[in-house]
Amino acid sequence: MKNKRITKLLLWQIPLFAGLVLLWMLLWGEFSWWDLTFGVLLSIVVIIVFYLPPISLFTRINFFWLGVFLIRLVGDIAIASSEVAYMALNFRRKYHGAVIMIDLHTRSDFIMAITAEIISIVPGSYAVEADRDEHKLYLHVIGAETPEAIEKARKSALKKERIITLAFGSEEDVQRMRREKARYLSSKRKKALADAVEGLEGES
Repeated sequence: MKNKRITKLLLWQIPLFAGLVLLWMLLWGEFSWWDLTFGVLLSIVVIIVFYLPPISLFTRINFFWLGVFLIRLVGDIAIASSEVAYMALNFRRKYHGAVIMIDLHTRSDFIMAITAEIISIVPGSYAVEADRDEHKLYLHVIGAETPEAIEKARKSALKKERIITLAFGSEEDVQRMRREKARYLSSKRKKALADAVEGLEGES
């Protein structure tokens, strides 16, 4: 068991080691056996002195959802860019922003970080804070001045999280996200039914 653990730790360090050697060679801009040897020795020293524990980023890649993710990202950037440009050129109205809280479904730090980065890439919104313990993102969104606009921004963020989870998340992440979504839809249907019953009682 101990030998397996040591082997796993060594395997985790291989990408870091190769990256450090490659970075060293790129800094010199030319290949020589002396530079390669010194880069290997320097990389070993860095890995030993500045040891970092292995961090699992993602366990799988779903290439179908990866394609969907990239296509939607390009589309979201194009649409959001035109909307922000319109706001900037519309001098008759002054647009305000709002900070909204998004309760994420995922419990993965990697999915949470990627979701925050993707939201920030799309013009008109960016993540101002991430609560790792509560799995919440706080976003600043331009033009979120009404409850409808705030709900639209919230749904857009959760859609991004969903696609990122389907593309990179583990099976556990995907199942948790689906359970949370089903729970949310169920509570929403119950609220809609209660409102409808209340409206009928009010009419009667």
